[in-house]
Amino acid sequence: MTAAPAAPAPETAAGSRTAAPSALRAGRWPWLSDAIIVAALAAANCALVTLSREAPAMAAVWHDHTAGYVAGVLLSLVLFARRFLPFTVLMLLTLGGLAGDFAGVLVWGAASLGIAAAAYSVGRYLPLVRSLAGL
Repeated sequence: MTAAPAAPAPETAAGSRTAAPSALRAGRWPWLSDAIIVAALAAANCALVTLSREAPAMAAVWHDHTAGYVAGVLLSLVLFARRFLPFTVLMLLTLGGLAGDFAGVLVWGAASLGIAAAAYSVGRYLPLVRSLAGL
């Protein structure tokens, strides 16, 4: 007669694999991560515009600093729609960055990093064929 296998030892709370993931990782509050991204991009653009005011070489290229602040914040706000319209957001950020460049307005603090976030969203939220065509 053979002995029955022993029951597995209960796991401790620290070593448990069934621990609930954080709310941000679980996707319960997607607006929170979007708000963090938007705020970081707006702050990065405002910092770049402020630095461009103090550097004479950059001030000669980027003329309108007030428009740089406003356009950078507006381009950052476009990222709130990245989960629902990822390809549209990618195109708006790209065209907004180019338009700002031609107008002499520094928006690349928001546009360049925003394009990276939008490109991720195209790959993440669209079907494979559409995301490959979009990228």
